[in-house]
Amino acid sequence: MDYNLFYHARKKTCVETNPKACNVNSTLQWMQQNGHPAGRAEWFAVFDCDMMPEPQFLRSLLGEAMRDPRTAMAVCPQNYYNIPTNDPLYQSMELQNTLDEPTRSSFGGTWCAGSGFLARRVAIDSIGGIPTESVCEDILCGYLLNGQGWNVVLVDLPLQWGLMPDSVESHIAQRRRWLVGSVQNGKIIEFCLGSKARGMSVPQRLAGGAYCFAPYVQCFLQPLTLLILPWIFAVSRADQPYESLWWLCFWGFFYRAVLFANIWVETKWTSRHALMQKDYSHYWLWATIAPSVVAEILPRTLGPYRRQSVPFVSSGSIQTSLSERSSRLRVPMRKRIAAILLKREYFVNTFMAINAIVSLSVLLWIDLGHIRAGSSASMVLISHSLSPNLYWERHVSFFIPILYALFPPDVPERREMMERDRKGAWRVKKEYKKPQVDRWAFMLELQVWFGLVWSAAAFLLINLH
Repeated sequence: MDYNLFYHARKKTCVETNPKACNVNSTLQWMQQNGHPAGRAEWFAVFDCDMMPEPQFLRSLLGEAMRDPRTAMAVCPQNYYNIPTNDPLYQSMELQNTLDEPTRSSFGGTWCAGSGFLARRVAIDSIGGIPTESVCEDILCGYLLNGQGWNVVLVDLPLQWGLMPDSVESHIAQRRRWLVGSVQNGKIIEFCLGSKARGMSVPQRLAGGAYCFAPYVQCFLQPLTLLILPWIFAVSRADQPYESLWWLCFWGFFYRAVLFANIWVETKWTSRHALMQKDYSHYWLWATIAPSVVAEILPRTLGPYRRQSVPFVSSGSIQTSLSERSSRLRVPMRKRIAAILLKREYFVNTFMAINAIVSLSVLLWIDLGHIRAGSSASMVLISHSLSPNLYWERHVSFFIPILYALFPPDVPERREMMERDRKGAWRVKKEYKKPQVDRWAFMLELQVWFGLVWSAAAFLLINLH
């Protein structure tokens, strides 16, 4: 039987920013130059090698794409079946699929996520092929298409299933590539303000500009704030004026109350556990990735250093030294802890965790002196070391990798999560197509509850004083 399958291996160059994009472009050129029948096709689909499309993938995406002649690409959510129970590292794309993408789709700002898309050949040719100048070529491709007046549409159906990075090392590498790629994309499309964005609508420009600016906030401003804010409190007065303290406590409680109200509303579309993790589970990751983002921002004269910092490496090909998710292969606990605390790639997070412990200890020591001198214990603590405005619950995030090393999750082998369909093809078992949670899930939500309860208690105490 002729399955009409062909294999093409391109000739690789010495230095490549994005081998994945080069592979796609080379294949498209090869089909066209060799007179292959598929070279004249109007549409083509792209998948990562770990992704398994559902049988109705082409029917669903092509039907949607052909509604509008200006549609350049149809995409569907990326779903993963190897997420550990309770998702301790917050790897799930659940919120991306259930909230973020539908929101972007409402104003024409759908992202191309890199796998599981159907593209119009003439549209891709109009931007010079899949862009190779960024390690995050997929989102850049979508923005360049929008800039030419093309549309990217979302087909909100679970039509592909793949593998999320299966170790903390590969998870960091993947998210580092995403954030550094965002910085690169911002430079290329000039924050959606330059000539390459001339075909974008105003909502597309605003959303694109926010995407380009996000790494600067996430990997620079937020870690820096958490680093120095406790020390600013340490050198400030411990006895704040009552009126100032009242307003500080009010706004601290108000922010957390609004956060919880938002979580309650959004549980209509997605899981509470994912929403509870959303705002507090990324701080350790952003701090860990910060040096790479800073390196990317540095002048072009340091380009060789930048390339060494963030090469394009597929997350599935990264070899882990811990094998922490296999009960059969994982290294002993002492080696896991040593790696998480001492390896170079975790150094910034370790430093942030130590900073949190030391700064809290110093603040408590200062407050103890004021209390011994006769000051009100509750007022001193609320205004200083235990102020809700220090957001200590965010600092808990820096201990997530340590807890992960202490209590690593067990994930079944790949084939154990799959079964054959009627035609003999491997498919994901139904039970692995939805997030797995157990009674310990609340442990990953405690920091959110702590922030709300403590800010409410502080506001109550200040009113009773």
